[in-house]
Amino acid sequence: EGIRVIDFSMGWAGPICTRTLADLGADVIKIEATQYPDWWRGVDRRPAYVLEQMYEKAVRYCIMNRNKRGITLDLTQPQGLNLAQRLVADADLVVDNYSVEVLPKLGLGYNIVSKLNPKLVMMSMSAFGAGRQLAYSPYVHPITSNGIRCVVVDCRLEEIEPMAYRFLLSFAKDNELMVRPG
Repeated sequence: EGIRVIDFSMGWAGPICTRTLADLGADVIKIEATQYPDWWRGVDRRPAYVLEQMYEKAVRYCIMNRNKRGITLDLTQPQGLNLAQRLVADADLVVDNYSVEVLPKLGLGYNIVSKLNPKLVMMSMSAFGAGRQLAYSPYVHPITSNGIRCVVVDCRLEEIEPMAYRFLLSFAKDNELMVRPG
């Protein structure tokens, strides 16, 4: 209670994180881009779906975003960016899970928002981290995308539990992936 969170996320990790915070009493404001709405809304373009605003009632969207307030902004326009910056200036936490260059390109990178709000905590969780070339990847599902053909294991293979090791090898074989130590 008394914590304001600005949520620039979609998919799994970010929405579940901010949903948990909202369930615990935080004031979470989800910001969606006009050009790229949250994928949990679905992509049904039939007139009835749009006219009856069924995208607001999609069960999967409501489950992932319960207890949140929301606003749709065009962050590429000065008015949208200004409003987002005003929301961030009054927040305790910003959560995003875009590729690492998205918010900085929009004028919402940590180097800018921390000047608007020096006490702000910013949590970024891009799919591939921030310190590797893959951090700039647009992929959401790395295991199944054509761009990724390898599972990297951050330990020696002989240190993995035998059952986990067998699962990893079976998964890699079934998905035509290569396993290599990290």
